Amino acid sequence: MKITYYRNLNDTEKYATSKKQLKYQLLNNNELSICFGLTRQFKFDSRCPNTNRPIIKGNVIATASYQRDRTIGIYFFPISRDAYPEKAKNHQNTHYP
Repeated sequence: MKITYYRNLNDTEKYATSKKQLKYQLLNNNELSICFGLTRQFKFDSRCPNTNRPIIKGNVIATASYQRDRTIGIYFFPISRDAYPEKAKNHQNTHYP
């Protein structure tokens, strides 16, 4: 598993998970790549036709993709701390071994 951070967050932002949580929850798979903050927000691939795009309301906090080289990519986007749901804040305080 390869985990990469591309940007430091402002004090008003956070990610929906942490590196420690991911290591605990996911198997150590060499074909898995996790990126935090590659871009500031989610944007559809330009090759995706406008007619096939779903309408998304709310914040996209993560995406997953399966590449041609048979690797899996998981990408996390920062979210404003004010927009982060209270239930999720409580869950993120859970301690992992």
